[in-house]
Amino acid sequence: ADSLEYVDGYYIITPKTTHIGRVRFSELNDPFTWTGDSVFTPSSRGDSVQRVISWREELYCFGTVTTEVFLNDGSTPWQRRKGSSLPVGLAAKHAADLCHIGIMFLGQAEKGKPAVYRYESDYTLRPASTPAINWRLGKLQHVEDCTSFMQYTKDGHIFWHLHIPEERTTLVYDLTTDLWHERQSFRPYPDSDGSPYIDMFRGLRCTSFNGMNLYVDRYSGKILKESYDVFTDLGQPITRIYRTPVIVGEERFISVSALELSHNRGNGGEGTIRVRYSYDGGHTYKMPRIIHMPQDGIYDQKSKLSKCGRGIRWVVEVVCSDPVDLMLSSMVAEGDFGSR
Repeated sequence: ADSLEYVDGYYIITPKTTHIGRVRFSELNDPFTWTGDSVFTPSSRGDSVQRVISWREELYCFGTVTTEVFLNDGSTPWQRRKGSSLPVGLAAKHAADLCHIGIMFLGQAEKGKPAVYRYESDYTLRPASTPAINWRLGKLQHVEDCTSFMQYTKDGHIFWHLHIPEERTTLVYDLTTDLWHERQSFRPYPDSDGSPYIDMFRGLRCTSFNGMNLYVDRYSGKILKESYDVFTDLGQPITRIYRTPVIVGEERFISVSALELSHNRGNGGEGTIRVRYSYDGGHTYKMPRIIHMPQDGIYDQKSKLSKCGRGIRWVVEVVCSDPVDLMLSSMVAEGDFGSR
């Protein structure tokens, strides 16, 4: 089986060999008995089923370009819920995950490009990916290789991770804030020329157990525990980058006299913050300016950089690679607008 679910006493699978693209189910309360009649085929568009996911006592059958919802009517036992079919299917078989507020998946419409969708409890299908994310997904040659998993954090965030092997990166969507960020890890062995090799986030899957977030390590096969007190990735440095969107003012020059950052200081050790900015929308950057963080654990420190320059399309980038607990709470620019 490619996928397995359990609903109302039935074990339900999408087979790998016989009945490919259809859905099979076991006898009631008997996972060892499977008959040839225990098969159904979602057929609103005739695309083959890729995966089944159980949610709210219903069965969501994800096809290649459609998704259909089935429920146990007590006699058949599986009938399609009328009016529940969606015009979007799975773009990658292993890129769909369930949480308590809905289903996140990498989808694709019949005449569309890959995009990330959020299927919510009121049967609403909502796009979750931004145009920039969609542009990256639309360039993939092997979107079917993508995989995903869900993570609950200790501070209440729900992160959906999308591994993209073709881009050697992991895109992460925060269901709590509707914001995206990106995660990558160093491989434990260098590239063929001896240089460090950056790839997808090394946590292949995640589960919560006994108050811990546990990950399967992509490289060693070990079980890793997430820690809020260790600021490295198995000894490798974690480079944290915050980059603003392009800031413009009706194509007028923006002169920045000072840039003020509010942040904590060195909880875990001494560190530095590197700040650099671009006047051309992020194509080129000025030399970074350094902010030092002594180890004193102050949680409300303001650092000001003066005479930042003049440009039309501003991008500000903040980088920290030291093993410290950095929390950037705000960044404020002082300046004015000039002529076009």
